[in-house]
Amino acid sequence: MNRQKNGRELIFSSPEELLEKCYPYFEWCDKNPWIKKDVIRSGVEVGKLIDIPTQRPYTIEGLCVHIGINRRSFDEYNAREDFFPVTTHVREIIEANQLEGAVVGAYNHNIIARKLGLTEKVDVTGEINANFLLSPMENKTIKLTFADNEDDIK
Repeated sequence: MNRQKNGRELIFSSPEELLEKCYPYFEWCDKNPWIKKDVIRSGVEVGKLIDIPTQRPYTIEGLCVHIGINRRSFDEYNAREDFFPVTTHVREIIEANQLEGAVVGAYNHNIIARKLGLTEKVDVTGEINANFLLSPMENKTIKLTFADNEDDIK
């Protein structure tokens, strides 16, 4: 009796084979920039539409399309102990490209920050001291709003 397999066959039989397929994606991105359309804003050719080559960012999604797998398959390779060093290396190349591109202004820094999980934390705790001229009724209303019970109001 033949034993049935659970799951799919691996497309890449070794971590080295996966890595060999990833490097050409990075080269392809570098050689094939996005073409941004823009309009000349002044001078003799004002209003003329021109092509501006723009650096193409590396992405996991683009890599997966390029090497013929889906994102879930990449994550499954990442979960395998033997492939983990390669998938980590590939992610680090992609993240370095995205971060460096955002730092020099080639990529939108807000999108890259979200994609990389970078956040800016702001502490908004503390006391606010402000003087307002309130009527006695407004003052009592505010105190009622923030008091635990009416007995706390003086």
